[in-house]
Amino acid sequence: MGNKITIDRRNFLKGATLVGGTALLAGVAGCTSPASGDAQATEAWMPTWDETTDVVVVGFGGAGAAASLAANVAGVRVIVLEKAPAAEGGSTGCASGSIHSAPKADPNDWKQKLNYGAYGTTDSDAISKMVDHAADMPDWFDSVGIPIDWAPMNKASNTEPAYSGGHISGYDGNEGRFLWQGTLKAADAHGIDYRVSCRVTQLIQNPVTKEILGVKASTPDGDKFIKAQKGVVLSCGGYGNNPLKQSQFNQPGVRMFPWGNIYNEGDGIDLAIGVGAALWHMHGLEWSAVGYRLASEKAGATVSSDATNGITPFQHVFVNKAGKRFMNEAKGMGHDIETKPVIDYSAANNEYKNLPFFMVFDQAMFDAGPLWIGSGRIGIVNTYAGVHKLIDWGADNTQALSNGWIFKGDTLEELASNIKGTTPAGVSVNGIDAAGLAKTVADFNTYAESGSDPEFGRSPDHMAPFGAPPYYAIEMCLSCINTQGGAQRNGDCQVIAPDGTPIPRLFSAGEFGSINGYVYVYGNIFEAYTSGRVAGNGAAALDNWDPNGD
Repeated sequence: MGNKITIDRRNFLKGATLVGGTALLAGVAGCTSPASGDAQATEAWMPTWDETTDVVVVGFGGAGAAASLAANVAGVRVIVLEKAPAAEGGSTGCASGSIHSAPKADPNDWKQKLNYGAYGTTDSDAISKMVDHAADMPDWFDSVGIPIDWAPMNKASNTEPAYSGGHISGYDGNEGRFLWQGTLKAADAHGIDYRVSCRVTQLIQNPVTKEILGVKASTPDGDKFIKAQKGVVLSCGGYGNNPLKQSQFNQPGVRMFPWGNIYNEGDGIDLAIGVGAALWHMHGLEWSAVGYRLASEKAGATVSSDATNGITPFQHVFVNKAGKRFMNEAKGMGHDIETKPVIDYSAANNEYKNLPFFMVFDQAMFDAGPLWIGSGRIGIVNTYAGVHKLIDWGADNTQALSNGWIFKGDTLEELASNIKGTTPAGVSVNGIDAAGLAKTVADFNTYAESGSDPEFGRSPDHMAPFGAPPYYAIEMCLSCINTQGGAQRNGDCQVIAPDGTPIPRLFSAGEFGSINGYVYVYGNIFEAYTSGRVAGNGAAALDNWDPNGD
């Protein structure tokens, strides 16, 4: 079979826009001939290939970049297909940028904590291998031209030394966008062929041997079949911006707006299911700070507070439609898997008791500065909405008020009647309980003045009594840093079937099928680069499935 080489320019698709489809299994029941040697040229299910390479990498974030760099260094041809219209770096490009769980941690201690935190959901051999793979990552970063300033502690958040050891400071700040800029510079230096606006919609699989032979991709020039002589690496992120998948794997109806890349819509899940892969850790959604619902809906990503426990000043409370507090407003939520009062459910009333929920605050807080400054945790510019400036909040809160995102009342009773929201079932809420709100604020003022919160234990240094009217409220929402679920993989980053056997020539890396089984122990940025490197090396080491192919 002759191959048409029609995609031969590096980055030829930059800047275009793409709407892709769903991944399906390529294969016809009843085929009996293996895909080896000359026999494959006669197979009815075999597509006409538009292009041939050695390794196809699906997704160009930290994991995809590491996979492509590893395969490139190994001397094989690589094509990277990225769904987004620009090389934004996936979630890595809008993350905190800090590398914790680094190789300077005690490997035995690290393995023990990973095993314990997985609660039986991650194979101990996979954990052991992934920790061992991390040992020489500092040298690897240097070898491919990504300089990392390794430090004894994470300077940004002073995390426990057992999980630290790495810190990005060589890119003008501890932010993922700078780490990604350094990574992209390294990829360009190595001549990595990455193509944007290319959404992989199908893995081409031999129906007999189950080998993955290539991909079908939707591109601005039409659908293309790209042959992968050695293997395919799925590094296409999670499902953080797919409300339907969130409802399937997490809380039905509860939208958690993404901090990470908005193109992470769970495409890899469909691709993996289509070729018979096992899934794991699908529950693994990493919570983050509360955000502002209407602004987040407009942005299509979380417009988030700096951190739930970082909202200032302190004369504010969270209330439900009954006007009642239901949680400690100073409790952090990032990478937190504890039960969330926000999603408490009443079977008797068939509803989420505390959704919708609102932050109520006074004039002094309204005047103190904009509720959103485009930053995420620890005062740095991360989150997709912050890095890409998806909305203009303004220099203060007046624009948000005029937009209808913030509600106002000259009294608490008037404010209660002006508040609007939407339940997870899509039912409009017009006004909340005025008496409940008035009592809540009065009680909170007493707690703030006495320095003790007997209801929820909010710290006295995080409380201040409400001042004079008018008063304000804004509907809040939940957000997620990322998701951890995806195709199950072993310690060599091979995607496996439900029976535990590897699907030939298919690898995965990054948060798509993260090793974190339940508790967040293996930092996602470091996992992305480590697993990407392992997957890229693994694919590059394979023999060509078509010895007669070009």
